[in-house]
Amino acid sequence: PFLQQKRKQKLDLPLWKDELYLEYHQGTFTTQGAIKKNNRRTEALLATTEKLAAIAFLLGGDYPKDRLEKNWKSALTLQFHDILPGSSITPVYRDALETFRDVRKELKVLESGALDRIAGMIGTADLSSLPLIVFNTLSWERNDVVILRFPVPDGFSLRVLDDVGREIPYEIVPADENGMSDISFIAEKIPSMGYRAYGLATAALPPSIQAKEKAQAARLGEMENAVLRVVIDPASGNLKSIFDKRLGREFVAPGQEANKLWVYEDRPENWDAWNIGYTGRGWELNKADKVELVSDGPVKTVYRIDKSFLGISKERYYPTENFPSSFFRQYITLYKDLDRLDIRTQADWWEDHLSLKACFPVAIEADKAFYEIPFAAIGRTTRFETLWEKARYEVPALRWADLSDEKGGIALLNDSKYGYDIHGSIIKLSLLRSPTWPDPMADRGRHEFTYSLYPHAGSWSQSQVVRRGQELNQPLLTRVLDRPLPGNRPLPGIYSFFSVEGSGVIIDAVKLAEDGSGLVFRLYEANGKAENAALVFFRKPTQAVATDLLENEITPLVIKDGRLELSFRAFEIKTVKVRFD
Repeated sequence: PFLQQKRKQKLDLPLWKDELYLEYHQGTFTTQGAIKKNNRRTEALLATTEKLAAIAFLLGGDYPKDRLEKNWKSALTLQFHDILPGSSITPVYRDALETFRDVRKELKVLESGALDRIAGMIGTADLSSLPLIVFNTLSWERNDVVILRFPVPDGFSLRVLDDVGREIPYEIVPADENGMSDISFIAEKIPSMGYRAYGLATAALPPSIQAKEKAQAARLGEMENAVLRVVIDPASGNLKSIFDKRLGREFVAPGQEANKLWVYEDRPENWDAWNIGYTGRGWELNKADKVELVSDGPVKTVYRIDKSFLGISKERYYPTENFPSSFFRQYITLYKDLDRLDIRTQADWWEDHLSLKACFPVAIEADKAFYEIPFAAIGRTTRFETLWEKARYEVPALRWADLSDEKGGIALLNDSKYGYDIHGSIIKLSLLRSPTWPDPMADRGRHEFTYSLYPHAGSWSQSQVVRRGQELNQPLLTRVLDRPLPGNRPLPGIYSFFSVEGSGVIIDAVKLAEDGSGLVFRLYEANGKAENAALVFFRKPTQAVATDLLENEITPLVIKDGRLELSFRAFEIKTVKVRFD
């Protein structure tokens, strides 16, 4: 009402058409990495659990409204200032991590119950193996890696079968002390917000597997699939080459290496956990302690890179005066049938007033880089000339940032980080900080996180960068049934519950309406382009109405042939309530 009133007055007011960037407290994008990781994981798990619970509800299950609401409130409490920004005290973070663990534990129970309800209605009697159901909670068909833990008897292996009984490529990591093995394979064409049935069958362990793995280990530093060719420098452990075979294009800048770990001295004048205070001193970790090929199988190639660092504030006493104070292990993984490069990082970080960044000098020149923000993306300058540009030396983003020219580009995805720095042709992702006030233990200890590189043709909006970022953060889910399910079960082996016809519109949330009168769908246009889309349901809808964010009904909507057609402006958010038979 206030803005509408001012528009009627036709005042000659200045127009600001950009973000309201605070030139202060940029350290809050990164400080307390464990809290930020738990926040990202919990947000994703809440969305996934609600979607699955809504589907199970339409299949006759109970919707756990009260338990979901309780966990939403707990998660939102932990986004309070100063908890999520990383600027609180030690006991707060001890309690917050305990709360996150409790919330995620209960959400996993709710998720498991919904998966059981859905899986129990899938007809799998035609499979001559244990049914393995792979679920996709995102609103588009996707190919992605499946990783599950499963007990494999001694002396045996498993075969993974598709929905028609054909064996597909898979890998099995030998059983741990609990008898559980890690099984991985690439699942293809998993339907939008749906599933695909696979099978697990036992098989005798082939004696030639170990010899085959050793024979493949000769290409030290090289990784290649149908899309990418990657070369790792055995001395530095950095990426010498990221070559896109589709585009015929090298993405590492000439004479440079990518995925360089840099440590910067970081001493703010005030507000230690809040602010960044780079002094100009920095150290590149340009020597690897070890580079080792740890896997080269039919699903993926994995290199392990070990590095270490001795901080400037550490005491140096004989005979351990050169013993490192922090350690880093990276697993660089290229899957055989995926177009992204994953870099899983384990850090044992014990520094004071230092910051850690991953740096990627790329062969791209562009005036703007683009970053994901809530329900949209924003372009920011890559120049570093004016005071306004220099003030934005560190900027916030969600799951990705992208630098592209007219031919293509590269996106840097992440699963738990929020601070980016892109100037010129160098992309940097902030990984860890180490302030000493108000929490003297901030970020000290062990961390694990993943960031990924996604080279592509065209711009970020033409190449589904938004989807790739969500896929990294919301892996495929699995459910192994203890036997094929006989009888007349209503769901087939491949199925989609909800989908969107339209390349840029995403279903972000599905939940039971607060008044219990139907399901609420929240959708948004993700690529910054106006688009007509249609929401498709597995059950016949009887009524649909547009609502506001609080689910207050606004306008009745027309359902045609079981589909709800919607028109979106660029980055528009829509909420609709749908009732079913």
